[in-house]
Amino acid sequence: MSGVVVRRTARIVHLFLGAALAVVIYVPAGWTEALRLALATIGVPLLVVTGVTLWQQTWLRRVLGRVELLALLTGSVGLAVLGQILVQRTFAGVRHPVTLAEANLGFDAETVRGHYRVLAAQGTLDRMVATELVDVIWSVGLAASLTMIVLTAAALLRHRNPAGSRRLRRMAPLMALAPACDVVENSVSLVMLSDPFGFPEVLAPLHAGFSVAKLTFAAASATLAPVYAIVLAARGPNPWGLARSAKRVNDGRDGEVLVSPRSA
Repeated sequence: MSGVVVRRTARIVHLFLGAALAVVIYVPAGWTEALRLALATIGVPLLVVTGVTLWQQTWLRRVLGRVELLALLTGSVGLAVLGQILVQRTFAGVRHPVTLAEANLGFDAETVRGHYRVLAAQGTLDRMVATELVDVIWSVGLAASLTMIVLTAAALLRHRNPAGSRRLRRMAPLMALAPACDVVENSVSLVMLSDPFGFPEVLAPLHAGFSVAKLTFAAASATLAPVYAIVLAARGPNPWGLARSAKRVNDGRDGEVLVSPRSA
């Protein structure tokens, strides 16, 4: 892949994510729930990856040789963003008495049934079912995005830190834990919605428990993997990409000579 293409792509993505963060900061919170979730789970890791890419352009040109990895990463992020937009648009039609996050964290069965009674009175229970089904797109996109972010970091490090690159590749499948919990959470919700006023009591805490697990794994994936990749980059040869200065040594005669690090 051309180094110019890599730099331009990284720069565009980095600026776009910076603009998205500015929107989250300055726009009222009620307008940006989907954007906040997307940035927390995908945007921050991508911000780290693109920042390191722009920082280490020299060795990146020697390392990244295939366009497929970047294309897959871009496509998976696009799918995740599309899925989240669809989820939020569908949920808006539910007119749920609480936010989507609060609805997913309802541990008390009777409280959840109360929400379902409100939806039944509005005639929007079917929209809640549709929300859970559309959420599968978000789950697939999230799994692909987080996995591709880690694989991209591993590719960038394969010459700089081969052992660390291999560890990152082995870590990549773990990025699917949060989306897997999301799929289970949606499945439990669909079972509850099949009998909205008489579902077993245990299903409400089970549903909320998988929601907590999803958020925990997503937060861990979004922070630990990028931090680990940065540590691996820092521990590689000449880790910070700085040229080492020549040093003076005694030549065994009357004076000193300058010796470069390569010839020392």
